[in-house]
Amino acid sequence: MPAEQAIRVAHPQRIYNNIGLSGPIPKIHSLEDTSGPFFLDLEGTRPDPLEDDMAMWIQSDRGLVIITGCCHSGLIKTVNHVRRISGQEKISAIIGGFHLAHASHQRLEATCQALQEWNVDTIIPCHCTGDEAVALMQNKIGGKVVQGYAGLVWEQ
Repeated sequence: MPAEQAIRVAHPQRIYNNIGLSGPIPKIHSLEDTSGPFFLDLEGTRPDPLEDDMAMWIQSDRGLVIITGCCHSGLIKTVNHVRRISGQEKISAIIGGFHLAHASHQRLEATCQALQEWNVDTIIPCHCTGDEAVALMQNKIGGKVVQGYAGLVWEQ
């Protein structure tokens, strides 16, 4: 889609009866940062607030399916935001990049703890999650964690 046709999503919204977009994710969890500098200009002088970071969610009979992009705002913040705006507590699946490749051990532990507390049925970390984070999730959470990859088919 050409840039002139892009639609900015400035707040949470439903795009169908059981499908919604998170809108910008509030930055409210103390352990989660962007895991590196991001800038709006080539010179690196204008920090990118990552206001376009968002997730999509689908309400299913088994709970929320949350689809993240690169999750620059943090997985804990993203999931808590989606649960709040959707009004749904139960999470069936979280799929996407979790942006944990450069996260501190403390942040990785907190993320695993949150995933355990949420009792997510299926966790599919993709691209920017990082091998260390995926291994830790698999070690702590077990078979609920399935490494995502191009061509993976998941059925609920």
